[in-house]
Amino acid sequence: MKRTITAILCLILVLGAFTSCAGCGKHPTDPAAKGHDYLPQWSTNATHHWHDCSDKTCTAQIDKAEHTWSEPTLVKEATVKEPGELKSVCTVCQRSKIEYVEFKGFDASFWTDLAKASNYENYTLSENTVAGDVYASALYYFTADKVYLTSVNVDTSEMTTEEVGEATAERLRSYYTNFLGTVIELGQKCEYVLISRSFASSESFDVTVDGKAYKISELKIELDDDLKVTKLDFVMTDAENSAVKYDYSFSAYGTTVKPE
Repeated sequence: MKRTITAILCLILVLGAFTSCAGCGKHPTDPAAKGHDYLPQWSTNATHHWHDCSDKTCTAQIDKAEHTWSEPTLVKEATVKEPGELKSVCTVCQRSKIEYVEFKGFDASFWTDLAKASNYENYTLSENTVAGDVYASALYYFTADKVYLTSVNVDTSEMTTEEVGEATAERLRSYYTNFLGTVIELGQKCEYVLISRSFASSESFDVTVDGKAYKISELKIELDDDLKVTKLDFVMTDAENSAVKYDYSFSAYGTTVKPE
């Protein structure tokens, strides 16, 4: 019985040794890959390179190894609109790969310039206030020389828009424009989202407005192609009384006109 089994195994080994590639006639699993006609050019994927047998029906390969990447070279500078590109080349097979790098130009000076009050003469401000069970809503329009307030009658839900007095307008403009700059400078602590050209953060930040402490959360700042703020949303909470919250939305910078 043992002789029979041994004979069968020997026969299998002999047949296996003479089994050949249908295309090139060589053994595709030969460890030394002897006798195949290998292509001079490299075949590659994302991680390896190798030489294939010249016959497309043969699966034999030789010289398979991982890529040896060169030091990355900057081939495209990052901008606010598009990421930069770093290119590396395999020193063996010449396959290349691209890595993307984010724009790093938003330094402290960028945010200081962006927050200047002169950038925000015209804008629209939505302010929703929650203080316990009390809710109030206001919509301000700041133009070059006027301030308008849209209010809602809580009994009739009717909306009316009126120009505020000169003294009130000056106080509101000074308060909100400076306040706006303080919040915008927090953008340097936010994460930049290239696709939407915006900055956002899930963290909260401590600020002081007119000597009073607040916490800013849910901050999101959107920029246009000229790197100017087009929209700013955030929630401001009284640091001493968390039940008092202000939900702000600034928009339409530089384009606000007298409301109809």
